[in-house]
Amino acid sequence: EFAELVRAFNEVTARLESTHGSLQREVASLKDELAEAQSRLRRSRQLAALGEMAAGIAHEIRNPLGAIGLTLEALTEDLEGKPEQLELCARYLVHVLGQQARQLATRPHVVVATPGRLRDHFEHDPDAPRLFKRLRFLVLDEADRILDPGFEKELQVILGPLPERRQTLLFSATMTQNLEALKRVALPDAFQFAEFEGLKTAVGLRQEYVLCPAKVKEVYLFHLLKRLEQLKVKSAIIFVGTVKGCQLVEFLLDELDVKALALHSKQPQRRRLANLDKFRGGMAPILVATDVASRGLDIPTVDLVVNYDLPRLAQDYVHRVGRTARAGRGGLAVSLVSQYDIELVREIEGLIQEKLVEFETDEKTVLKDLSYVYAARRAAVLALEEALEEKEAQKK
Repeated sequence: EFAELVRAFNEVTARLESTHGSLQREVASLKDELAEAQSRLRRSRQLAALGEMAAGIAHEIRNPLGAIGLTLEALTEDLEGKPEQLELCARYLVHVLGQQARQLATRPHVVVATPGRLRDHFEHDPDAPRLFKRLRFLVLDEADRILDPGFEKELQVILGPLPERRQTLLFSATMTQNLEALKRVALPDAFQFAEFEGLKTAVGLRQEYVLCPAKVKEVYLFHLLKRLEQLKVKSAIIFVGTVKGCQLVEFLLDELDVKALALHSKQPQRRRLANLDKFRGGMAPILVATDVASRGLDIPTVDLVVNYDLPRLAQDYVHRVGRTARAGRGGLAVSLVSQYDIELVREIEGLIQEKLVEFETDEKTVLKDLSYVYAARRAAVLALEEALEEKEAQKK
């Protein structure tokens, strides 16, 4: 059993299927160890989880209806008999450092953090590192990304003050060269657990494509969205390759009277979290997003993922389509493939070892909306230009 493996080894690298259940097993695997630590040291033990979308992970842990919520509820009953005794310190950029420092000073059992924000505390608050002197478990989720060169400085600052006597767990849905190199150099004795070989998409996921000229891609997107009710889709995420492209699609859908919200890195964190909560709560059926939404989001009710732009890296496709068909549910992923994307499709199919199936469309039916969508696009371009100019003027 996976939990027994975790308890048996000091360092573990694990490749887990990218589903709701993987985080549940991460938490459950620490249950007995954390309970034992609690009995000895009461409230001083902490679990530091450093990963992308800390807010999303914290939401899942707090959600009493979800599997993660139930797991932590059972964990806290083991610890104190009262679920509220297990405190969760969720670390978002939207919170000021002072507020977070006060949260850390209460010595929470669980800290969910992004590497950059935890580094900020370690560098600006001399007391912060001391709060982790009794840390027992360090979990690096999305470890294939955390170990990218961009995170190197953050990890150097974070790992330095942490006690050497701890258990280190690295979780990832993809085993990259970075992870393999780390295991060889720094964790040669670490136990490596692989739930599956290579990269894997969910069993219940239908993966399809629409071949369309790049100049009419918006028309095909509109046609697909008009068929959501027919496809029995209540919730969809549309992935766009760039921030500006994401903004343009958001404005386009607004012009087409399609209710949608956007999620991208240029938004203030407060706006991102608000839009995410609205989407999760069903206030908007469509989320237009960059790859900021391709990891860490666990919204089991997403029925459809649309790749408006295919990702440049085939493995990012796996993470994107992993936003649907979660927790044993079915799901649909449709990629809009232009004449410039054929090689990318071949790379994706080679990686997942599966052929994408053509999504049935009638070209004549689709192109009936050509004039309407083109007019909306012109209006969207103008609206976006005005919005960007207004934003620049406010900076001055």
